[in-house]
Amino acid sequence: MGTLFAPTRADVERYRRLRGLGMDLNNRIVKTIPRQTIYDVGDAIGILRNGALEFESEDMTSVLMDCCLYDWFEDGKNVVQRYSEAHPAKPGTDERYLLDAYLQAKYRVLVVQSGVPGAGLHCRDVLQGGELFLMDLGLSQTSKNAGATFATRTIPLGEYWMTSGPGLPINS
Repeated sequence: MGTLFAPTRADVERYRRLRGLGMDLNNRIVKTIPRQTIYDVGDAIGILRNGALEFESEDMTSVLMDCCLYDWFEDGKNVVQRYSEAHPAKPGTDERYLLDAYLQAKYRVLVVQSGVPGAGLHCRDVLQGGELFLMDLGLSQTSKNAGATFATRTIPLGEYWMTSGPGLPINS
C-alpha cells in the first residue's frame, strides 16, 4: 500500500462546499429526467408494480435517481452528459469543476481499510483495483470498521473522491 492520503482541514472544508453545491446541482439535473425514464428504470430495477413505483425504503428513491442520472442512455448519452451539454457551466467555476467530475463518475465496490473521523474512509476498490480516499463525513462516523464493504457511485475531486449516489452495504 502506498502513501495514504491525509485530509487536511482545508480539504474537508472544500469538500463541504462542493457537497453543498453538488446537492443543488443534482436537484437541477434530476428535474431534467424525462418522466418515462423514471418508469423505465423503475421497471428495470424491479420497483415498478402495476404501473406504480413502490419503494421499500427511502434509499430506493436515491438508487432510482442515481440509475436515471448515470445508467439510462438515450442516443449514447446519459442524463448527466446531456445536462452538461445543454447547461454548460462557466469555465473556472466550482460548478464546472463538479460537472466535469460527474462526467467521470464510477460505480465501485469498496472495502473499508481504515477511517479518518470527521473526514472519510481509506478504501480498496474491488472491481477496478487500487485504493482511494472517499471523503464522506457521514461514512467517516458510521463505517469505520475495516472490512466493511459497500457499493456506491463516486466522483473524483483531485486527491480524493466523494459519493454521488447512495451507499449500499454488502453483507457477504
